[in-house]
Amino acid sequence: MTDVYYRPHQQATLIKKESTYGSAETPDVDVGLVQSLSFDESNTLQQHKTLGARATQQVSAGAFEISGSMTVHFQHGRLLELITGGTVTHDDSDTPDIKHTYAEASQNLPGFTLHDGYNNAGGDVLQTYAGCMITDATIGVNYGEPVTITANFLAKTVADTTTATAASIDSLEVLRAEVATVTIGSQVAGAQSFELKINNNTARHMALGSRALQSATAGMVDYEFTFTCQFLNQTEYERFLGSSSPASGTPSDFTVVLNVTNGVAAGSGLRQLHITLNNASYGTSGRPVNVGDEMIVQTFTGVCKSLTMYSYDDITSGNW
Repeated sequence: MTDVYYRPHQQATLIKKESTYGSAETPDVDVGLVQSLSFDESNTLQQHKTLGARATQQVSAGAFEISGSMTVHFQHGRLLELITGGTVTHDDSDTPDIKHTYAEASQNLPGFTLHDGYNNAGGDVLQTYAGCMITDATIGVNYGEPVTITANFLAKTVADTTTATAASIDSLEVLRAEVATVTIGSQVAGAQSFELKINNNTARHMALGSRALQSATAGMVDYEFTFTCQFLNQTEYERFLGSSSPASGTPSDFTVVLNVTNGVAAGSGLRQLHITLNNASYGTSGRPVNVGDEMIVQTFTGVCKSLTMYSYDDITSGNW
């Protein structure tokens, strides 16, 4: 008998937002071009010792915990809805191009079901993770690379079965760094990379009488960003200082816009991701210089108070 080996090209990742947290739905939509998907699951084993012996006397299982992570090349904003948690507004006034605007959740984030399946001639494998919720995510673009989203999440439970659904792969355009700009008042020249981390501070809630997660809630949200650009002038460094030397008080905040667009007019094939960081402030600055011909770059990290975010694709609200 030939052994059955499972390979990445046989894998399918699908999701669906849950009507009730932890009640599994049937996933039927993709999340973008998945580059990696991983799970860490634990029985939280406890070894029980006793006086008078060196050996373990008993082993018992504690809380059953599931953590996961996925990285995708951005095609559309289904993951953005799960990351920001609020209601998505779908504007079809430029059909066939649809504008999706993502609101920040004022309370909890939505749960979702994730399908991790393998279609294999030797036998399907399917794990369905219910009660998934985003803990934190990073949206980033580096020079020469596509826009990437890495989302970390927890899950309530998993079901292991043997009928996997075929992969759903969208043909939407992947946006790359070549069409990305960073604007702070005006476009920043020599931008190299930009990363935005959204930390939902999601917490697990357990209860007596069960090993399973009972519920999950999002805490206060934190927005952090990292921006690297060529050292061409003093503008960004003095923005960090608050003047030509450290300001006596907190430097003034500012607005940062990350815009990635194919430049096509709305209604004619526009594909775009537009994120505005409101009331942003630089927290740290770094500028390493080494012997050689490498260009000098400077990296800033900072925070912002809130986000405004929208994207354009051709997905209607009914297919969202």
